[in-house]
Amino acid sequence: MVCVAYVPEWEPLAKALTRVKVFGGNEHQAKADICNAVSDRKIAIRVVIDDRHRLDGGKTYSGGNVGVPPRLNPADFDWARSRPINPWSIGPMPGQHYGWLSGWEDRPISLIELSTAEVINVFSGDTRPNPSDGRPANLRSAGRKPRKLERVKEAMKHDIRTGKRTEIMLRDMGEKNLAGEYDASRDTVRRARIQVLSEINSRQ
Repeated sequence: MVCVAYVPEWEPLAKALTRVKVFGGNEHQAKADICNAVSDRKIAIRVVIDDRHRLDGGKTYSGGNVGVPPRLNPADFDWARSRPINPWSIGPMPGQHYGWLSGWEDRPISLIELSTAEVINVFSGDTRPNPSDGRPANLRSAGRKPRKLERVKEAMKHDIRTGKRTEIMLRDMGEKNLAGEYDASRDTVRRARIQVLSEINSRQ
């Protein structure tokens, strides 16, 4: 019986940074890419209001209740503590005004978390949507390709479990060699490797 580690639906900014670095690139570039994806709303977020706020301390907000700045850069975040340096605007979406004691207002944020699935989708090149997000599937993902991807992933995991190769060996193998080893296209082995390494990283 193979135990599969549970991957949380949300992960703090620091964990997302570690994940994106696994996909490739240096830390500075990974931070810049995350900032761009968040400001472009390609990755869903949720935030926790700092306990010191007079009304909403400790409350969690996400989606349209969070005014994500249109331009973000790495200096806007405390990456180690997974929070923005400056307050973010929080307020009611249309139809919610009756339930709010105040309108849109800048509030200090103690924690920001990113959608794990969307971090993986955006930075691994996997264009298949999170089934819960309501967006149409990419037609190229239909049919046999997902099954081949899963087969390659399981083969990679098996090789690591049995000691045939280490995580570092898998990470450093050229795509041409991977394609030959696992009898799949370069695109498939690239995506499989990214997802396998991401799952291993999530368990560490």
